[in-house]
Order: sequence, then C-alpha cells, then structure tokens
Amino acid sequence: MASDLYSRSSTLLLNQINHEMIRIAAQILSETNVDQIINMGGSYICDLLLGCTFISNKVVGNFIFNEHTHTLYFVKYHPGSKWQIDSYFTINAYDIRKKTLYESNTHFKMIYIKQILNENMMEIFLAFHDKNILKKENFDLTDLV
Repeated sequence: MASDLYSRSSTLLLNQINHEMIRIAAQILSETNVDQIINMGGSYICDLLLGCTFISNKVVGNFIFNEHTHTLYFVKYHPGSKWQIDSYFTINAYDIRKKTLYESNTHFKMIYIKQILNENMMEIFLAFHDKNILKKENFDLTDLV
C-alpha cells in the first residue's frame, strides 16, 4: 500500500452538484467545458486547468496528485470515429515544476487510476472504477513519454 506521505489521491467528480475547489501546489485545479462521452450519464470529460495554466482537454474525472514529485496524473479520453469503436484512454502526467506533459504509450479501453505505489509504479484498474479486484494491475510509470 502506498504511503500517505508519498502520494495523496483524490477523485474529481465532474458531475457534483456542490462543486468544491481542489488546491494542488497552492493553485486551484478546475475544469471547464464539461461534457459526456456518451449521452447516458457519463463518463464525463473536461478541459483541465491548474490556476490559469491549461493542462489538457478531454480529461476524465480521475486523477492522482503526487506531492513528493509535484506530478498530477490523470486519464485522458481520445475520441475515435463517430461510433467510438476506436476510442481509447491514456494515462497522462503533468509535472508542475517543469510544466511538462507526458502521455502513456499504452492505450486502454477502460482505465481507473487508483494510487501511486512507488517512484515507478501505479495501481490501476482496467475498468471505470476500483470495485473489481480482478481488473487490478500495476502500471509502470516509465511508460509515460
């Protein structure tokens, strides 16, 4: 299990009625242009901003902030054709200090990022939640380029 001192994970729920501000590295994490991937109540995507800095578009409301490395990890949706059969998700990371964005080489049909295990490993689920233990895997963070 990851140490609370090493990583703090939070889930940003984009469809909350009572939206609360989330502070990361003394800046407010916020979303704009919230939309659904499919018109059936989710999943939700948005543009992600940290303070006034645009981070990425089509971000799914699932992220982890590693306070030790000042890195924000999140899931990004990549739409394909109209029927979405070729759509996929990637794990992305934004280094706040370097202001650099990284994206996984690996593409996922479904992904939920759970927690940072150590400097090079993250716990993920090949689903849109962490409820099915059979979908749990470890993801090598060196896959981010």
